[in-house]
Amino acid sequence: MDDAYLFDMSAYPSTHPESERGHSMNCDAGQLAELRFFAEASAHGMMVYAPLGHSTDADCIVWRGSGFPPVTVQIKKGVSTAWGAWKITVGAGRPSRLHLPDSGEKRYRRYLSGDFDVLVMRVKERDSFVMWKLDDLEEKTITWRPDNGRGRENNWDIFERFTQ
Repeated sequence: MDDAYLFDMSAYPSTHPESERGHSMNCDAGQLAELRFFAEASAHGMMVYAPLGHSTDADCIVWRGSGFPPVTVQIKKGVSTAWGAWKITVGAGRPSRLHLPDSGEKRYRRYLSGDFDVLVMRVKERDSFVMWKLDDLEEKTITWRPDNGRGRENNWDIFERFTQ
């Protein structure tokens, strides 16, 4: 066993390629966006509480301390476009490889008021975040550029809009 690893991966053989085991590079990028947000929120003086797994509507709860309410947050990785913008959906969807068209289930579910408080888009290429109150959004997709008036980068003051 190589000393660089905690366990020997060859002891766990797989007959399936990575994509068939449910591994997704998109999920990896999403998790990295979440971790980057956790670190940045902590640097802005907030405590971050994150559940394990993906069974909740919110990716985390941030709390500014005594006298402030906890704020639930959903973090999404912005997808860059050819025209210098970034896009996210204001909802959750099942990957097409997991969607069963005959099941009667919709592939996409728009986020609803009460699912969480703040929607965050990670703009990796600019090392930044853009945040919106979920209740302020009506569209299914947000397309953001620094100059299109759809939100300011690194608008951490959004959390000041939540008071007890």
